[in-house]
Amino acid sequence: ALDDLLIRLAEEAAELAQAANKMARVMRGTNPANIDEREAIKNVIEEYTDVHVVAKDILELQVDGLQADYKIDRWAKRLKEKDSDIRG
Repeated sequence: ALDDLLIRLAEEAAELAQAANKMARVMRGTNPANIDEREAIKNVIEEYTDVHVVAKDILELQVDGLQADYKIDRWAKRLKEKDSDIRG
């Protein structure tokens, strides 16, 4: 049922968020995790793959290209502003 698939998508997305968070901690060396960077990257890829499979192959969800372009542009602008703030 669709509701079960949406629950699965939410669970996989939460696992991806946890893997990304752990990878950031490993990379920063703060709040140490019990894995190295190679393992952390492997975990992010695995969890991203799970999200992708559920979203695209099972639910047949597609990316909204216009929305993606907008978000990429917005993210790039934020990074430029942050870089400008750091450089003063």
